[in-house]
Amino acid sequence: MAIRVLLVEDEPALRESMTQILIQYGYKVISAPDGQTGVALLKKDTNFALVITHLDMPKIEGLTIMQHIKQQCPLAPVIVSSAVRDITLMNQLFDQGMTAFLRRPFSLKELLELVQEILNSD
Repeated sequence: MAIRVLLVEDEPALRESMTQILIQYGYKVISAPDGQTGVALLKKDTNFALVITHLDMPKIEGLTIMQHIKQQCPLAPVIVSSAVRDITLMNQLFDQGMTAFLRRPFSLKELLELVQEILNSD
C-alpha cells in the first residue's frame, strides 16, 4: 500500500510538480489548493503518513492549519514550506509540532530527500 501524503499548496504549478515527483516515487498524494480545503480533507480523513503545507496561503494560513493538523492527525510529521525567515515564527511552528521547514525556493530534489528522510526515520 502506498504511503499517503497530504499536500496543501496554493501555487498550482508548484502543487502539480510536487504531486508528480511524489507519485513518481510511489507516494499517494492527496492535494489541496488552500488551507481551508486542507482542513476539510483532514476532517474527513486522518490517515496520512505525512503532511506538507505552505505557510502563506489564502483562506487559512499556516499557523492555523498547523493547529488543525495536530488536532486531526497528531502523529503525522509536518513539513512547512515558506520564504519567511522569521526566527520567532519558526519557533512557534516547531512548538506547534512542525517536523521540518523547507525554505523557498526549493528544488524538487530537496523536497523528495526531505520527505524520504522523515518517512524513513520511523
